[in-house]
Amino acid sequence: MVVESDSSSNTACDSSPNTQQQQKGCGFKEAHAVKRGRAPDNCLGREREGEGEGEGCIERPAKRAYTPSTLTERDTTPRCYSTLTYPTGDVYTGYNMDQKPDGYGYMVFVNGDTYKGEWKEGVRWGAGTSTTSEGVYTGTWVNDSESGTGVCVYSDGACYEGEWVEGERSGHGIYDAADGSTYVGEWCKDK
Repeated sequence: MVVESDSSSNTACDSSPNTQQQQKGCGFKEAHAVKRGRAPDNCLGREREGEGEGEGCIERPAKRAYTPSTLTERDTTPRCYSTLTYPTGDVYTGYNMDQKPDGYGYMVFVNGDTYKGEWKEGVRWGAGTSTTSEGVYTGTWVNDSESGTGVCVYSDGACYEGEWVEGERSGHGIYDAADGSTYVGEWCKDK
């Protein structure tokens, strides 16, 4: 569920997830709504007719297997869903923690490139699609680089489908060149 936050306060939702008094400082308009679904996540924010509306915080409590002594700050910090505009001009809409992309979201970079997919602590990490002037990559990301399996359709019409390591074609892959030729085999550092 998505709920609405007061965008004029421009605060990250850094409240503790367990007391209503602390939640009031989270920068939300009007009354707080706490919605508990089948999943253990809690949503804080505005409701209309029993449904979440707009932006807000998602609390993601730690898994039950953890004991309080083993919890990290990341395990207990609530995520927000909002639009963030960075000093560089980049605009991010999606889940974030401490004003860094974290979870699923969409980034429009000032140069016109876009990325839609999973983030972890401010970097692309997980499944996602990047669109640049060079082409469109859909696949797995690790630490802000194409890593794992993915497909890239280049702006000249060429296409590569296969394995990637740190942003380069590495491992088994199929490359269909713009001239119609095809290479099937092993790649190492984009060659």
